[in-house]
Amino acid sequence: MSGQHSIRRAEDATAADALEAEAALLTRLHFPGIVAVAGFERSGDRAELRYTDDGHRALADRPATGAGELCDLGAALARTLGEVHRAGVVHRSISGESVIVDLHGRPLLTGFATAHASTDHALVRQDVEALVDVLEGHLRGLPGDVDSTEQRRRRRFRRVCGRGRSLDANALAVHLAELGASFAGERPAETAQSVPSAATRIAVAAVAVASVVAVVLLRSGDPVVAPVAPVDPTGPVVEHDGDRYQVGRPGDIVVVGRWSTTSGSGCGAPTAALLRPATGAVYVFSGWADTELLVAEPVTVVDGASDLQGTPVDDCSRLVAVTPDGVVPVPLG
Repeated sequence: MSGQHSIRRAEDATAADALEAEAALLTRLHFPGIVAVAGFERSGDRAELRYTDDGHRALADRPATGAGELCDLGAALARTLGEVHRAGVVHRSISGESVIVDLHGRPLLTGFATAHASTDHALVRQDVEALVDVLEGHLRGLPGDVDSTEQRRRRRFRRVCGRGRSLDANALAVHLAELGASFAGERPAETAQSVPSAATRIAVAAVAVASVVAVVLLRSGDPVVAPVAPVDPTGPVVEHDGDRYQVGRPGDIVVVGRWSTTSGSGCGAPTAALLRPATGAVYVFSGWADTELLVAEPVTVVDGASDLQGTPVDDCSRLVAVTPDGVVPVPLG
């Protein structure tokens, strides 16, 4: 059937200007997870904006079957919202009506009539809180006659959403995807994790779900039950400014340095970098966790890499991976 959002029309100059602005915004935000523009026409004070959402249905008409499916749906929406925010746009109208679902159950974010360019932290936070409201509302609408396993999963989902109100959209996506993976009885893909040494700090290197770059903030006093799978306490340990950080899994290699950028534009404060020889993935942290959990996406994959080193370059160090054929520079900006 044709979705209720498929066509919008304007009959006066003000409304036509608004439609034209929305069409331009959606054209700029043309990536998966967002409703696309099928066409825009304007003649004087009249305008028509068409969307590519025929056959889609409102989220309420295609409800999730349980907490696991809701995790997948929520992670997809949060990833999309994170991309919107990274593009410097706030949505400002996230609700159940602004989420539609295709025939395969994949959600699309729509309803961009009030969206505009902004990086205002308060508006970004409002978007995230509105998304959490949508997910919690959907959770409350799930069938109530379920077994104890589903009840437990819903409690865990509710806790993650509660914590998600204080996170950015990308971090919320990682939390929900990790939780959904644990529900499926799977370890989250390629997650290198750590626990604080002497309960002081936590640092984590992970392949971010669906290529999301995220910093996940988790209070050290919170029980490690949901957003991140249990960490291996026998992973590498590094020290920085008098604090000890346990990073990664056994077999991972961690080095600390002031890394030189590929462009040679200088280097910043010392940070940790990690190589996972089993996969060749190299991770570089953006900073240091402060009684919280820090997650980094891999910056590159070097096949056959067996070691990670820093070689002096002026006042910095160049990060290189060591392979049987020689050293391979790690690209950093």
